[in-house]
Amino acid sequence: MAKEKKKINLSILFLFIGGLLLLIKFIIDGGIPSPSSNIFEFLIGLFIALVIIAFYFIFLFGVKNYSLTIRAFAPSVLILILFGGYGINFIEPTVTGIFAIIAKLSFLLMILTGFVFLFIKNKIIGYVFFISSIVYGTLIFASSITVAIYDAVNSSAFAYMNFIIAMVLVAAVVLLGLGIYFIVRNKKVLDI
Repeated sequence: MAKEKKKINLSILFLFIGGLLLLIKFIIDGGIPSPSSNIFEFLIGLFIALVIIAFYFIFLFGVKNYSLTIRAFAPSVLILILFGGYGINFIEPTVTGIFAIIAKLSFLLMILTGFVFLFIKNKIIGYVFFISSIVYGTLIFASSITVAIYDAVNSSAFAYMNFIIAMVLVAAVVLLGLGIYFIVRNKKVLDI
């Protein structure tokens, strides 16, 4: 019994960290524009960032009527829907096109199954979310590594910030997938 409880706590921790990483990805990926460009865009961007951050933490800590799993996962799904997209690039256009379609499908499955899982806590839906998140995270990782190697070989300027953003997104997506996987694998789905 204690072993099962430890795994459930680990899964919720994965959901918390995954959500926080999505929030960090949103902030460092231009969530708040520079005030020097346009003051109006800066104010709108700042307002949007404050709303997203406030929603995340209010839902996480202020809502008492839902389970800890739902409170950790729901704001993550919203941030994933809004800011979880990533442009796959494998340098070669044909290869990029093929993997971009797979990435779009994986992202769509993550969004749909993540959203549905909030309401219909079904193991199969949880497993589909897990698989699609692993596939999506793997494609983002492979794409980022491919671009980094290409830049290194061709002595191009390495876009380290884009690489960091991609790795944060990979970690977030994989942690969310693992969190849901451990939940549906180790606990009765109706109890979450």
